[in-house]
Amino acid sequence: RGILLYSRANIVPNHGEDTSAFNAVNSDPDLIMDTIFVHPPPSTTSKAQEVFDFLIDLDKSANHERSYCFESTAHPRRVLRNAVQLAAHAKQRPTQQGALLNQLTSSAPSTPQLAAAVPGTLSDSAAIPVGKPVG
Repeated sequence: RGILLYSRANIVPNHGEDTSAFNAVNSDPDLIMDTIFVHPPPSTTSKAQEVFDFLIDLDKSANHERSYCFESTAHPRRVLRNAVQLAAHAKQRPTQQGALLNQLTSSAPSTPQLAAAVPGTLSDSAAIPVGKPVG
């Protein structure tokens, strides 16, 4: 398991010319790589979206659905909140998408906007209890 903390929004990382070592490690079925990208507020010189896209594309392992990727502004409380979510054993936590859907459906009121944003997860008459699988 690896946790990558990246905080340079102005520098887009790259693999370099030889990616064989990275590909060998990334092909391990037991590898789970979580990422936290910490960036300053948006500016004209920031390449935050390019950096985040690169970090998302890093994880091509067999367990990529178990890896979490967070982005956060450089506010200590937000970074800590994201880091705490990585404390659980990676193979015992839900997928990031499943956790997000459960969080959205359990804490938000049932509204047409939310139902439209997350198709098939909410209806006006039904609420999904916390901790129950969605879908």
